[in-house]
Amino acid sequence: MKSCAIRLLHVKNRLVLALSAALFSFALSVEAQMPSTRPHVYAVFDAVLDSLYNSQGDKPDIVIVADSLFGREGGIAYRGRFLLPHRSLIRQSTIESFDSATLRSIPFPTSYRYKGRLHVLSALEFSELQSRAETLLKITPQKELKEMPYWMAFVEKYPAAWGVTVLSQPGFSRDSTEALMSIRHQCGGGCYSSEVILLDRLQTGWKIVERINAGSAEAFGIGSLRYLGPGAHFVAMMKQQADSSRRAFVDSVRADAAPRRIRGTVINGQTGRPIAHAQIFLHTARFPTEIIKRYVADSKGRYEIRNPPLGSTMLELQCPGSTRRSGRTLDAPAAYVAPMLDVVIDMKAPNIEPCWESQRIKPFASGELTSPLYLASPYPSSADIAVYSAVVNELHLGDSAAVSTETRSWCRLFHQCPALQLAHLERLGILDSTTFPIFQGVASDSVRLNPSTLRSLGIPLLSVGERTYLTQEARRASYFSDAEEGRDFWTGLRTNHPGVSRILSFTRVGYDIAADQAMVSYHIETPVRQLDETLLLRKADNHWTVLRRHLEAERISAEIVNGRCVPSAPGARPSDAEFAGISGDFDFRMVSSATDNRVTTRRISISNGDVRFDVHSKAGEIRFSGTLLIRDVSTDYLFGEWSDSGFYGDGIPVDKNGNAIPPQAGYFCAKRIGQ
Repeated sequence: MKSCAIRLLHVKNRLVLALSAALFSFALSVEAQMPSTRPHVYAVFDAVLDSLYNSQGDKPDIVIVADSLFGREGGIAYRGRFLLPHRSLIRQSTIESFDSATLRSIPFPTSYRYKGRLHVLSALEFSELQSRAETLLKITPQKELKEMPYWMAFVEKYPAAWGVTVLSQPGFSRDSTEALMSIRHQCGGGCYSSEVILLDRLQTGWKIVERINAGSAEAFGIGSLRYLGPGAHFVAMMKQQADSSRRAFVDSVRADAAPRRIRGTVINGQTGRPIAHAQIFLHTARFPTEIIKRYVADSKGRYEIRNPPLGSTMLELQCPGSTRRSGRTLDAPAAYVAPMLDVVIDMKAPNIEPCWESQRIKPFASGELTSPLYLASPYPSSADIAVYSAVVNELHLGDSAAVSTETRSWCRLFHQCPALQLAHLERLGILDSTTFPIFQGVASDSVRLNPSTLRSLGIPLLSVGERTYLTQEARRASYFSDAEEGRDFWTGLRTNHPGVSRILSFTRVGYDIAADQAMVSYHIETPVRQLDETLLLRKADNHWTVLRRHLEAERISAEIVNGRCVPSAPGARPSDAEFAGISGDFDFRMVSSATDNRVTTRRISISNGDVRFDVHSKAGEIRFSGTLLIRDVSTDYLFGEWSDSGFYGDGIPVDKNGNAIPPQAGYFCAKRIGQ
């Protein structure tokens, strides 16, 4: 049950995924990476932190920031355009500078100080908090688990902190009088904010002009955790109602029984007239999900909710109907329900005619693929096209796929950045030692593909502009209809490209030195699932064929040859009796063949209860700080593969150039001590 609760919290906790990627530190010289306007950068940091960490007159004793200046999220800026809705005029030079500065993450500057209250959360502390969270999960009864164990551990160590803030590098206008930067703040499992802040430099210093919301969820965190994002109001409301609530709470029975009411009128924002029979959905926060109750306004748009549940509440307004439809919200005011509350909350919706309008995605014809940016691209080469064609033939895609006209980075997210176990293929002579390093070097780049060359695949082409258009049209069409946004996107795609039911994206191709072996990865997206695969191909008689598929799922083991631990392909699965007999102390020799071939030795004591069976690998599994999968067993030795599971969520570390670093993994030989 605990694991189910934690998974539910993970679903709600979108920003933790982004924060986790920033919380990996690297021993780099930050000073060289900061822009030449470093005094302005630090002054902007001061102005932003002064604003965030002064909430209703309260200031924390400590301000905790992640140890990376993170790269921006998708949907904020793209190639010199700012994508979020905003009120203020932003200079083009500021947007371009922000776009460039937030292209990738860099370590937090060691020379920056903030009024003696700044603490940079290191990777070591992050790991310690995770370990403490695992302990709390084991020892805490489920009914007392009021928050994600990680945040319980965080509040335990930093009781005065308001959460963790992650800053980006700021972008500046050409005259350095305007700045733009991203901020993320995490204040619990269901409490977060993501925003872009616009600032002007006045004679008195930097001042915030506008806080542009990029996604947030206001909620009460445990301990001192609090929401700092745009429109924060819970803390202020709590203070305003403290005296009356304190008097009402003579005891819990009386408080629960105290009458309370929320009432108001639903108005059409364009006509000023009431909306008859509008639907109002009352959302009440309850761990680990929420309670939703439906109310209907009368013929004059009036509604009344008697004795709503105590606590944080949101009213969601939707058009008249019989059910709640996701993504059809017209207004959503929030409130905190206290005993003896009698409050009027009027709601105002846009013109509700679109609630019944049938909108369809319009056909699209673009000149983007005839632009010089595409036609001048040297990619793909004739060799690349031959490799792509071999993959298309292997997958039997026919005319059911559209191919993206930009390559996909091989290592964009964790599940697309596998720790490839290929050392045994090199030892067997299947894989050339130069193929994978060259593939890694080119496949992390994203380039435009020349449409003239790409058409030789015989597959429809899907440009970035066309995909953006179809996505925006789907969002517009689905806002006031019954269709799901994703379904409308695929409907629009099939309108432009009849018969297409999937989108195919390739990485760039990596070749060995002799150019007779190649490695490539592809991504297939369908309405219901996504698939990534990395393939190995060879060239014979001037023809490319697939040599090995699913390199990301390769299994590896090891063996002792002339006293050395070397990689090998796994043998037959050991018997249950062999697994049951594994116990005692072992000296492990662990080779990180998936990354840098570093050798680590470690002594591990194993008891019978430590070995479990993994349904995916069908091998014995032992979990410590990482995972050990036992592939082969002998009298004196254990052999198999290992991986480091010290990362968090979908976050992955990046190097100084912003390239993702796969987690440590490889093969091991473990010798029984005393044999």
